[in-house]
Amino acid sequence: MFEMLKKAISLGRTLFEKIGSEKVKQNLLQALPFLIGSVITGLIAVVYTRLFALAGHRTAYIYHHCAYLFLLITPCCFVLSWWVVKKFSPYARAVEELTKTHISYFKTALFTSIIL
Repeated sequence: MFEMLKKAISLGRTLFEKIGSEKVKQNLLQALPFLIGSVITGLIAVVYTRLFALAGHRTAYIYHHCAYLFLLITPCCFVLSWWVVKKFSPYARAVEELTKTHISYFKTALFTSIIL
């Protein structure tokens, strides 16, 4: 594995040194971080897409085997997501506003259903 990487780096250096124009070399070196970043971003996007597909399959599995389990999973996931944001991003105010909005909406809906 490392031998192949060493050969690829050696080949890259040889090809880079054969470029005659210094301007082209400079432009290539300036573009290289963006090229590497775009490849990494693409790989992360593929992994993210596969995770969403897996989540979709798991959701379908839960729905077909025990649909009432969603009554337990949904609030737990909401609390878990709130805790993760609160723990790792303590200055994020949007989550608190969203939580307050959902709670006030729930209270309004509950109050309305009791009156009717």
